[in-house]
Amino acid sequence: MAGSNRIITDIAQAAVKAAQAKDCTEKLLQDFAVLAEMFQTTPGLAEALSDSGVALETRYNALKKAGHELHEYSINAVALLMQDNKLSHFQDFKEQVETAAREISKHFECTALTAIPIQAEEKRKLKSALEKHLGGTVSLNCQVDPNVIGGLSVSCGDWRYVSTIQSKLQQLTKHLSINS
Repeated sequence: MAGSNRIITDIAQAAVKAAQAKDCTEKLLQDFAVLAEMFQTTPGLAEALSDSGVALETRYNALKKAGHELHEYSINAVALLMQDNKLSHFQDFKEQVETAAREISKHFECTALTAIPIQAEEKRKLKSALEKHLGGTVSLNCQVDPNVIGGLSVSCGDWRYVSTIQSKLQQLTKHLSINS
């Protein structure tokens, strides 16, 4: 299994390096999220693409047709997995791509929680500020959480920024209970 993991890691790193060179790391990550969903929602798809009884070119063309909106780097990386009979490890591969994107491309997946939807201009400014702070590119997933009440909470891996009314109320409650 260790050799299998090395192959998966090598393919993931090569895909990210190629995507970084063409400034399409974010597209690569989006594609692998789409592929993971395709494999999860279409029973037998991964097995059909892994069938070594079918010519690799035929499976490659089927993948291109099914994922017609996928970037060529994404399709080629999956084709390498098919060629090495590693497609059954796609979830591990996707995680390796995400890790490589963070390490090689300095690409970060961030989530922002707000009480109301963030407008496009605010999202652009927040994404830009995060890219500057983190020193890389950012995919920003904005979610509405009424428990936030107001303000903003941003998480990116282990890094957190919390400036919400909810957190301030919790701090006040804690402070009052300590001083009572």
